Order: sequence, then C-alpha cells, then structure tokens
Amino acid sequence: MNEPRIAVWLNHAEAHVVQVEEEPLRKSLIRLPEHPRLHRREGSVSGARAACERGFLDAVTAALQGAALIVIAGPGLAKRELFEHLQRHAPGLAARVVELQTCARVADQTLARHARARFTRHQARARLGL
Repeated sequence: MNEPRIAVWLNHAEAHVVQVEEEPLRKSLIRLPEHPRLHRREGSVSGARAACERGFLDAVTAALQGAALIVIAGPGLAKRELFEHLQRHAPGLAARVVELQTCARVADQTLARHARARFTRHQARARLGL
C-alpha cells in the first residue's frame, strides 16, 4: 500500500487531519480539552500570543506518521509552530511538508482538493528535477 498523502488544517484549538487520496475521505479531528487563552494580559511586556500546547502538537505529529507528503494549512501561527515542532521532534516528517498555506477554515473536501493539486505540482517539479 502506498504511503498516504495528508493535509492538515489547524489552529491553536483543533486540527483536522485528512488523507486525501481516499474516497470517502479518511478524517480525524484532534482537539484540546479546552480552548487555550491565546492572548496574554493586555499591557504585558511582550504582548505575545500563547504558543500551541506541546501535547496538542505531539498528537498532531502522531496523526501524520507514515505520510508520504504533507500540506499544513491554517489561519494563524499554529501551522508554523507545527512545522517547527516537526523539525525538532520528527525531522523525517518535516522533510515531507510541501506547503504551509494560510487560509481560513475550509471544508475537508476543499482542503483535500487543494492538497491534491499541490501534491500533483510538487511531484511534477520533482520529476523535472526542480
């Protein structure tokens, strides 16, 4: 069996993981038990946003195991945090990420369609040696 191609859409509270070549789509949803507080107290020195929880990123990483190619999408910084988590803790998976895409929440079918197109472009470029 071929390794699956996976698209994941995430924010700081949930991740939608979709294997894109199967119909009907094989999907999983990973949620934090409670939504984290994203903004630190107003007037804080850093004014920074709270980072994704490590356990959440570990769960998403586990869902990506065995993927041949990966597209990571989402509206904010969570996609970058997941990619950096993969680079630190699962460099083999990080090497399989073909795109980080900024987008609002989309239906799983739309996410899969976008990912299929991206995977096709990536594979065509790889055949050409680009």
